[in-house]
Amino acid sequence: MRYSKNKGILLALSIIIFVVLTTVKSLAATEIQWTTVASSPVGTGEAMSAVIGGKLYQLGGYTSKWRPTNRADVYDPATNTWQRLADIPIRITHAGVAADQENIYLAGGYVGKPEGGQLFATRKVLCYNIATNTWSEMPPFPQARGSGGFSNLKRELHFFGGADLNRIDRGDHWILKLDNLTAGWQPAAPLPNPRSHLGDAIVNGKIYAIGGQHSYDDYLTTQNTVHAWNPATKQWTKVANLPQGRSHIGAATFVVNGEIYLVGGEVKHKLAVNKVTVYNPKTNLWRELTPLPARLHSGVGGHINGNIYYSSGAPAFNHTVYRGQFQLVN
Repeated sequence: MRYSKNKGILLALSIIIFVVLTTVKSLAATEIQWTTVASSPVGTGEAMSAVIGGKLYQLGGYTSKWRPTNRADVYDPATNTWQRLADIPIRITHAGVAADQENIYLAGGYVGKPEGGQLFATRKVLCYNIATNTWSEMPPFPQARGSGGFSNLKRELHFFGGADLNRIDRGDHWILKLDNLTAGWQPAAPLPNPRSHLGDAIVNGKIYAIGGQHSYDDYLTTQNTVHAWNPATKQWTKVANLPQGRSHIGAATFVVNGEIYLVGGEVKHKLAVNKVTVYNPKTNLWRELTPLPARLHSGVGGHINGNIYYSSGAPAFNHTVYRGQFQLVN
């Protein structure tokens, strides 16, 4: 009887240990095993992304020859398939992206002109409704912006940073309350160190503005600055710098179990990296994980059911989609 009881206790302990190890797997991981999944139907760069309902959305961006597209697609890891969605009303890149469980919001961005070329900022804010597969317009910005940060914090849309029509970096921070759209965009404390092409994420009720760049193309200088917006104080606070200045990470910055992941990006103009860099807000420290198999920037990425995904990206504009599986290392 005592033997059976001890055996039962050991079995229960084994189950508990297995569950704990499985739960913290990604937190304890020091390596990532990269494989490929179903190819993207279109190779893009500077596209926008969101993860909702266990699916990765890939919206707009440039196709080959740096031409803006209005195409939208979604990848379902459960079936390893892509599905085309309703086209975006405009051909757009460099928009900020925020989301909730029903909608995806695109704010600002570079807009393709009918005669060719593009505008480097816009006042437009668009909403995609997942259930109806339709697009609609939201209250526009006070001024045109592109390549800024955009987050949905407790039903308040925050847009910060980015650049204007003349590609001059701006630090403006505007807030739109989803439950009071008629009030329009309201000013808030500006982003320190105005910059564009940055990453952003929300952890523990704070918005993080990560890296980015000053100026553009051959003149750009990547930034390693990181700031956190605290809604309690309504201020930005500087936290640990990135190990290296990095931009073109907006659509591949996401949260995994309370940590912020940056995948790919640029450290100089036309110099992409394959780094997977992780920030822990509790320790205020950065670390590196197993890099991507290729050096890419401006791809789209996200965390779904314990795996991370990275699709397309420049300068290759290929259709490859990488899946990263966390590996526990003794």
